[in-house]
Amino acid sequence: MPPKKAKPKGKQEPIDYDEALDAGVHQEEQAERYQFGDKALRYYHESLRLYRLAQTFRFTGDAIYNEARVLLKLGDTFTPFPHCRELVSQAIDRFDAARQYEVSRDDACFNMTAALTTRYEMDTDFAGNEPIALDDPQRALSLLDELLVSQISRLQPASQDDDVPDASLGMVEDNDIQITEIVTLDIVLTTIIAKSDVECLLPNQHVLQPLSASVDLATLSHRQEDIRVAELGRLAHNISLFTDAQLVSILDELVNDLAVDLPASGLTSLAEFFVLVVEEQRLDRAKWSTLLQLAQNAFGRALAKLQGAMPLKPPLQTHERKLALADCHLSLANVDRLQTGTSRGLAVQSADREHRMAASGATDANS
Repeated sequence: MPPKKAKPKGKQEPIDYDEALDAGVHQEEQAERYQFGDKALRYYHESLRLYRLAQTFRFTGDAIYNEARVLLKLGDTFTPFPHCRELVSQAIDRFDAARQYEVSRDDACFNMTAALTTRYEMDTDFAGNEPIALDDPQRALSLLDELLVSQISRLQPASQDDDVPDASLGMVEDNDIQITEIVTLDIVLTTIIAKSDVECLLPNQHVLQPLSASVDLATLSHRQEDIRVAELGRLAHNISLFTDAQLVSILDELVNDLAVDLPASGLTSLAEFFVLVVEEQRLDRAKWSTLLQLAQNAFGRALAKLQGAMPLKPPLQTHERKLALADCHLSLANVDRLQTGTSRGLAVQSADREHRMAASGATDANS
């Protein structure tokens, strides 16, 4: 008789930190495949158990951070009130613990703010007419301010991107001693957007204030998918945190990205936005000059697009283009006044001439 095949053994319990952490990641990935329902919930619970098991072998930022993420997911997606609040509160505590480890500090800080705002929104939804304390969003805002200052101090200049080591997880390890997170412009903008979202939860705080009102939905409607115009508005409120070199690099990159695709009206709005920043914020001379130069650049690009569109039909739109051209010249004169204290005569003369031509064209069209 052939020998009997051994019965397959059941799943082996992890025997060390690495096995437990890897098994937890695998279970979490399985949960993400199902997204919702009982199967997803079972996988998330098992991943939570394994991440906690990993910490019995060794305390690390990775295991604590992963535990916190799963707790937040369970509280935010799978659990009814008030038990969901308890899980989110546990997640906040674990994110706070993970922040003590350099390897997970930025991610833990960012996700902790998400957990804080989630708990605040839960309290708001179930509070009825009772007033809600603002401790959670205020703490989230403080954390994001702290994170933003740290990220900007480590911001990778765009010109050096080619020299950056490949780090798909955002981390670079130097001789197993020092771990430094690579910070790019997109990471900084993500933090700024998160900060703006938290500000919306606080009384008398709004993302689009008069300072950035010129970068409005009319501009975005020309290219809905280009959210970078809106990001400029959020960037302005944090402009004092950047060094002059960082500011030049960031704004140049954003303007150059937008200039090709935005219509003249969008470029004009961008230029007006830079002028508003100069007029409404107290900036040092270098930042002040940089923004006005960028405004001139954007107005110049807008002029070129408007002049190129002048011969195009229909004629009624030509009248509108002449008015836009005149307004653009006047705006350029305003920029020159801010820079030098005097208005550029040629720009003002061009604006006057184009306004007269536009008025004449409108009269002809109506007759």
